Amino acid sequence: MKEDTDRDPLLTGKMRGRLERLEFLARLALFWERLWPALWPAVGVGGIFLALALFDVLPGLPGWLHFLVLIAFLGLLGFALRRAVMSLAVPGAAASRRRLETKSGLEHRPLSVLGDELATGESDPEIRALWHLHRKRMFERLRDLRVGVPAAGLAKRDIYALRAALTVVLAIAAAAAWNDGASRLAGAVTPDFASFGAGSPATLDVWITPPAYTGLAPIFVKGRSEQKDVLAVPAGSGLLAQLHGGRGTPRLKIDDEATPFSAVDTNAYKITATIDDGDRLSVEQDGKEIAAWPLSVIPDTEPEVQFATPPTRTTRAALRLEYQAVDDYGIAGVKAFIRRTGPGAAHKGAVKTIVLDLPLPGTGFKKAKEASYHDLTAHPWAGLPVSVQLMANDGIGQIGVSQPRVMVLPERLFRHPVARAIIELRKRLSVDPDDRRPVMLGLYELSNFPREYRHDTVVFLALRSARARLKYDHSEEAVPAVQSLLWDTALRLEDGKLSIAQRELRAAQRALIEALSRRASTAEIERLMDKLQTALNRFLESMLKNMQNMPNLAMPFDPSSRYFTPQDLQRMLERARELARTGSLDAARQLLALMQELLENLRAGNFAMRPGGKGENKAWEMMRNLGDIMRRQQRLLDRSFGDSQKSLGQGTRPDTGGSAKEQEALRRGLGDLMRRLGEAAGRIPRAFGRAERSMRDAVEALRRNAPGQAVGPQSDALDQLQQGAGAMMKELMKRFGRGPGMARRGGGLMNRMNRAFDPLGRPMPGVGNFSGEDVGIPDEMEMQRAREILRELRRRAGELDRPRLERDYLDRLLRRF
Repeated sequence: MKEDTDRDPLLTGKMRGRLERLEFLARLALFWERLWPALWPAVGVGGIFLALALFDVLPGLPGWLHFLVLIAFLGLLGFALRRAVMSLAVPGAAASRRRLETKSGLEHRPLSVLGDELATGESDPEIRALWHLHRKRMFERLRDLRVGVPAAGLAKRDIYALRAALTVVLAIAAAAAWNDGASRLAGAVTPDFASFGAGSPATLDVWITPPAYTGLAPIFVKGRSEQKDVLAVPAGSGLLAQLHGGRGTPRLKIDDEATPFSAVDTNAYKITATIDDGDRLSVEQDGKEIAAWPLSVIPDTEPEVQFATPPTRTTRAALRLEYQAVDDYGIAGVKAFIRRTGPGAAHKGAVKTIVLDLPLPGTGFKKAKEASYHDLTAHPWAGLPVSVQLMANDGIGQIGVSQPRVMVLPERLFRHPVARAIIELRKRLSVDPDDRRPVMLGLYELSNFPREYRHDTVVFLALRSARARLKYDHSEEAVPAVQSLLWDTALRLEDGKLSIAQRELRAAQRALIEALSRRASTAEIERLMDKLQTALNRFLESMLKNMQNMPNLAMPFDPSSRYFTPQDLQRMLERARELARTGSLDAARQLLALMQELLENLRAGNFAMRPGGKGENKAWEMMRNLGDIMRRQQRLLDRSFGDSQKSLGQGTRPDTGGSAKEQEALRRGLGDLMRRLGEAAGRIPRAFGRAERSMRDAVEALRRNAPGQAVGPQSDALDQLQQGAGAMMKELMKRFGRGPGMARRGGGLMNRMNRAFDPLGRPMPGVGNFSGEDVGIPDEMEMQRAREILRELRRRAGELDRPRLERDYLDRLLRRF
């Protein structure tokens, strides 16, 4: 072609170069169209082998069969390549020209003109002119030459699209061997000649189960050769390995220590072991290593525990212990050990140690921080120097101890002079149990002045009985028994029944908090809640009676202090009960811990229980009336919703005249409350006015026997009552010197109480003895949103034009509320 174009005078240099490039590309296209069909059989054989290798099929065959398969694939590949080479021919110039003419859609083969010459008539001018015109027209058509896209034409040969199926299989195989492709390819080309004669190839499965106390999931590994990833397992993990096939009894090796498998069946073996240490785990069979893993055994470190704050004495003479502990897999328990120091500590009859079980925030906590209260005022060591040391243990019994703290064990301060003298004698027995004579003389002198203890016969008999026991009973058990009797006598003189109620309350609190920590059953928590409710009622009743009988023990009124009423404690307990019922055990435990702290600081400083004056009692009476109105409104709302559901099911309108009368009475009661509130506070919250208008709309709907239309106004009325209650609470607290402006002057614990609850007594998040980061107590916005959703669900459930299926769904949702 180059010689033809060089001697043709009609071709310019630019056109000549373009034709040469097009001819070269046409030859490449023709070569590709011939090469790919020739190589396709070889590519198909290679693709099938690659898929089998990535799926890890070949190493699972017996060694001899694996070797034969490799030979077969090599033979097929060689045959296909030889056939491809023999059938492949390099395209010539004529073929490239013809491709250019065909792909460009040119007729009459214009490229052949480049090499044609005039056969006859060269001397005739007309013939030469006609020949020149023909060549010129052919050259003009060469401007549209195209090489075209190469097409191998495999579709004609592969009518079943096997090439597409092979591509899909290769993609799946590549995904399956994404992290292990290199080792699988290596295993595919290296048959296991050692398995000649074996019944089946060896397959190994290994399960590693960490100890239960770690809370970690089991690890499954499937081994065949050396693994690069380090196998990190906790110390004490259990190993279960099962091997099927192969020849000979396999062995499990941890470092250099080998243990044989036990036979389960023919060519089936099993072994169990415990991983305590080691750097390499491997399995051998018939002298060959089947699988191996680098091993990293993570030791279980000892727990760490320390005092978060120093041990302190509360205002109610309880011992407050706050600790923080850390363990890599979780704290199993924390104890406090209290030991005597100073004179009398080494006496042979003395109690050696007091052991206190401290509560945990839950099970499996790697970091724990908790405060607890312990009433040790009745212990003989109360008022004496002691050392307190913490000990934490983990799931396998490892222990960690804190540095001991020296303190004086909290003792109760008695106001009654005789009770105070009795406690001093009791303490003297703890310091020197052998020196009984001074104590006996003291008891005798106290019993001789019955006027000092109001001629109480029980006290007289207790003093004389204690003296006689010390005089005639020389055993070691006599001193503890006398000390217990003297303690009960002092309590009788000081409190009457209050101390007994206080002990019952602390015991009930401790039992409930422990049950919440271990996530006890709902029935047990309900039972302990009832027990705590009863203990709290007895304690408050005893305290109020004690304050009335002994007015000198009551705290003086301080305008800068913050006070709370027994209703506040009852409200906290009810809130904790609701949280426990809904499954929020951590939030319930947090709220109970806060209530326990409030009660421990009840008698002085931070808090005080004080009955209100005349004006204040009237204000709280109005608050109780408002609470009653809200409860009655809630019952009316539930009744209206139930009547609307019945009307939907029965297709009739129920008689709601009685509900209308009750709603009207409730509206009038709200009006009377608004009038009294205006007289007492001078300002009425606007929310009460909106609630009164909603009640009026509900009355009209109920009079028309349309309970579904009354649900919406009743829901609005309840919401407005709740908002008005908050505003009313703030107004009353301002009026009686308990407003927010005094929060900065009040005690620190009371400020926590203010931050802990909204005006309706609902706890706010992030308070109590917990950090609050992992405990979610619904805040005001969340609760408001929940009320809006509930109101919307009730509104939609009352619309009769909605599909039956949707109404059933709404009814199921409402049953959850």
